[in-house]
Amino acid sequence: MRVKIPRLFAEDHDIGRQLPSGDWLDANNRYMTYFCSREELEGWLEDAKFYADLDHWKLGGPDWYREGGREICLSAKRALPHIRAAILTLEATKL
Repeated sequence: MRVKIPRLFAEDHDIGRQLPSGDWLDANNRYMTYFCSREELEGWLEDAKFYADLDHWKLGGPDWYREGGREICLSAKRALPHIRAAILTLEATKL
């Protein structure tokens, strides 16, 4: 399934932490596009939910949050609807 991930979160997830991300297809200034399996989409979703928890980062890691982490968290939050939509589309095509 194709999915567009906001670029900052995609770079952190795929390049920075080298987590399973699927096959990279394309990129522009705002998004990176991947072709992902169901398992890879679930990995993206769990990672995005973790980083999108802004209260956790404000309280638990204020230095990281202030030094660039905030932008990654916001990018992860923007990624959630894209990932969820890709999972729903994948489920609908299997019916």
